[in-house]
Amino acid sequence: MLIATDKDIRPVVRLLARADRFNRLTKACPRRYRRAFYRRKDQALVQALKAGGGQFTVDSVTHGRQLMLGLTHVSGRRVHVPVHRMPGEIQLLLHRLAADAGHPYPLLRLRGTGPEPCLDSEQSGTNRVTIISTNSASRRPHGRYQR
Repeated sequence: MLIATDKDIRPVVRLLARADRFNRLTKACPRRYRRAFYRRKDQALVQALKAGGGQFTVDSVTHGRQLMLGLTHVSGRRVHVPVHRMPGEIQLLLHRLAADAGHPYPLLRLRGTGPEPCLDSEQSGTNRVTIISTNSASRRPHGRYQR
């Protein structure tokens, strides 16, 4: 069990507040700025997850247009993370957090079999993670007129 001090928690809470601010700005801004605000929100979430990955617990999984994880920080702040918009190392962290919480497993199909996903680094000495399949929703057409 990780014991997080206030000194460890404060920067992560600041990053989560930044992501929440970008999320609110996205809803209030004109459409042409939304993609930029979503990108900045995702960057803030990535930084928060890198800084305090062990400080989060997964409490919900939402399957819809995209796979979303509901994470709760030890400070009580709650965020929803779009799994497939995150970089590979963060996806692996989210995958392990969800597996530890007992949510439907696996969220990602990683190379290897068994309870733990197999990293390429365990076989070839590199630090690359191979994600074999992604969310099927990412292959659907986007836009106003969907087929």
